Amino acid sequence: MWEIPQTTFRCISHLFNQFKPEYKMTERLRKCLDFLQSQDRLGSFYGIYSDQNWIGDPTETIYNADGIIVDACYSWGYIEVFGLDWEEFDELWYCL
Repeated sequence: MWEIPQTTFRCISHLFNQFKPEYKMTERLRKCLDFLQSQDRLGSFYGIYSDQNWIGDPTETIYNADGIIVDACYSWGYIEVFGLDWEEFDELWYCL
């Protein structure tokens, strides 16, 4: 299997951080982010989506406050986040 050297990941990460848009985080987004970062079960998640799955994966609502809803699919390892505009979603994605 082909492997990418660790230094390549650091370079790619650095490139993404250079182009990160400046955005002032809202209080409601900060509360959601704090909640998500405090969840031990989310440490192994590898996906975050802004639309609902249509295949019927079992999800559980783990956060519902200030107009933000977060559903977690533990069997496939991803979360769905609803109620954010694109700028807020981008900021959440960068911070997780």
